[in-house]
Amino acid sequence: MNGLTYEVIQPGAASDAVLPEKHYRLRTEDLFGPLCAEGPPRVSDLLAIAAGVYAIDRVVRRNYQNSIRGPARVINVRARVSEPDFWTTQSRALQEILFTLSGDEWTFRFEQGECRPWQSSLLEARDIVCLYSGGLDSLAGLASRLADTSHRVTSVTVLHVGRQRDRVERHIAGLNSHFGRRVFPLFARLALIKPPQLDEQEQSQRCRGFMFAAVGVAAAAALGAERIEVYENGIGSLNVPLMQGMSVGGRTTKGCHPRFMSLMSALGSAVIDRAMSFELPHSHCTKGELVSALRHPDLQRLAVSSFSCIHTSPRVSGRLKHCGICAACIGRRQAFLAAGVADDAVSYNADLLDPRIMNTLSASDVAFLKATLMQVALLREAGETLPLAIERYFRSSDVPRHAESGWAEQTELLHRYRHEWERIALDAAERGVSWSNWLNVEREEMLS
Repeated sequence: MNGLTYEVIQPGAASDAVLPEKHYRLRTEDLFGPLCAEGPPRVSDLLAIAAGVYAIDRVVRRNYQNSIRGPARVINVRARVSEPDFWTTQSRALQEILFTLSGDEWTFRFEQGECRPWQSSLLEARDIVCLYSGGLDSLAGLASRLADTSHRVTSVTVLHVGRQRDRVERHIAGLNSHFGRRVFPLFARLALIKPPQLDEQEQSQRCRGFMFAAVGVAAAAALGAERIEVYENGIGSLNVPLMQGMSVGGRTTKGCHPRFMSLMSALGSAVIDRAMSFELPHSHCTKGELVSALRHPDLQRLAVSSFSCIHTSPRVSGRLKHCGICAACIGRRQAFLAAGVADDAVSYNADLLDPRIMNTLSASDVAFLKATLMQVALLREAGETLPLAIERYFRSSDVPRHAESGWAEQTELLHRYRHEWERIALDAAERGVSWSNWLNVEREEMLS
């Protein structure tokens, strides 16, 4: 059976294995069902590698103290694949991809495993293929795409959390009702089998992006697609760290970072033996500008049904509520306000514009909000230029730079984002919300 054996190089860690149907389950019947039991051998290998990496990433806890001196984890992987020689040539690419996402050092050794059959695709090729999570950005990005073109779209979703399929199907049905039936969803189900208790797992799960992108490559192979669109806003794809030191050791999510998209495009092209690419068509937009595509009342209702919270698990029973104070909730609420799209304020345990709650929160409760506004203040101090700290991050994370204008487009984007926050802060001040004062003081006072 093809699978992965791994060894973690850190005190107290031991070798183990992750095997399909024993440690994880990846169902791709909805993706490949019309074709055959499996995809092309290399695609099947990629999915097995990505699913195994996803499982390892969740069950091996990260030592953040190690990241001060080097990688938080060093993981050696031995994988059984159908084409060991091919995957040996891609070892470096896999290392770079996983280091970009997680800040960890992964090494791979490949051995001969099973080789599964493959038939030619029987699916009708779609004009556009996209990854669809069911989150606010994916909904707004797909709505924007449907408004701009009459082409058909195949959406590809990895089902890895509870209630996700119901939410995605509700979104697709709503979009098809509004724009005409032009979206055709495909699903791949992914789950760990008898995983450790949640508090014993690694919470960051930075390698999920590799799993999602691998399914995108599989979709490209199945559908004959040359590109896979990823609907993330520009602020989110750059994901400038809120605080110094957050750019290392897997502390910052880079699942839609331009470097990761470029690396996965190269690996995907090698796997399917033809050119393909991951695209970020909304990299020039703030989240608020992207969400403005949902202003129609029908689409606003869909927007409210999306879910973003980091602290609230979709696996819990009953009505889900956003905490309102995690980084994802703050970004979501800010985008609704900046876009002028109606939001359900009562769906937040703490709403940014509610002084009765916000003014009584502890310092730890508002830590993400304070860090976000410190970043906004940093942009204010820079005028309309790029702050040095952000320029350093762009250089260290290989954000693409135009030959003549440098990072002018990204700089303009960040300052539009800053202006959105300034307008929201004025509204908050009129309502008597105390956090609005943080943008009216010196940055040194905000740090205290």
